Amino acid sequence: MAFVLLSVGELGGATVAAKTAGRFARRLPQAGALIATAAMVTYGLQIGSHQADLTLLAMTAPVVLIGFRLGMVSGPLADLSLARVPHEDAGSASGLFNTAIRLGIALGTALTAVVFFAITGGSPDGAVNRDAFVTVLWWVGGLLALSALLRPALARQRITQSSMAHDQGSMAQDICDAQHQLHEAHAELAALCQTLPWSVEPHEGWARPRAHWHPTERPATDGWTQEQQDAVAALRARAVELSLAVSAHPFWGTVERGDVVAARMTLKQLRQEPTAEVA
Repeated sequence: MAFVLLSVGELGGATVAAKTAGRFARRLPQAGALIATAAMVTYGLQIGSHQADLTLLAMTAPVVLIGFRLGMVSGPLADLSLARVPHEDAGSASGLFNTAIRLGIALGTALTAVVFFAITGGSPDGAVNRDAFVTVLWWVGGLLALSALLRPALARQRITQSSMAHDQGSMAQDICDAQHQLHEAHAELAALCQTLPWSVEPHEGWARPRAHWHPTERPATDGWTQEQQDAVAALRARAVELSLAVSAHPFWGTVERGDVVAARMTLKQLRQEPTAEVA
């Protein structure tokens, strides 16, 4: 039953990681290590204080949290480890990553077994085995806490606006200007569409009653005028033109392959002030 609780926690952790990895991928392993450390400490205190009276219900929370940590770390760990690998080396890197994971599991299992049997000496006594298990929990919890403390010290991939604009000439300025104009084109198109009728073509509309499985209502409309259609088409063409100018800019040829995605996200988040016109 304990393994079922562990699996439930792992499923929950994987779900949380999948929903938050886009924003917090680099913090998930550290958060998972801290959660597991707290769970290990709680579990060890429970075993030490309740002795033989510890029930499955009492150990539910720490066991689920330990599983939660496993699911929270496993997904982002692969993405973080392989993010900078060139495409042509992806297969080899994936195999090496999986091998390292399995070696780590095997090594961790062996070390915890060494600690456990060094304390018990092979004794079948329940009290001795319980004390050895608690000691193993302290060792594992300490290692998890250490990994959480060392995590911020690891090298991070950072691409700032200054590093993107390593060519101080017109090339970096051109791509920033194009991205800024692309933001403006999208905003203008969205604002225009908010003012337009709901249908491009003339439509008599409809009204479905509330008892309908999908109640909706649309008023009759004459559709878009030719002027409105031309305005939308012009803005969409402008957005496509600017998108091509950004995505096909020579700047991307100067960025290392493993940094392209991060550089693109940095550029998309720029909120550059409009360039002042020179009189």
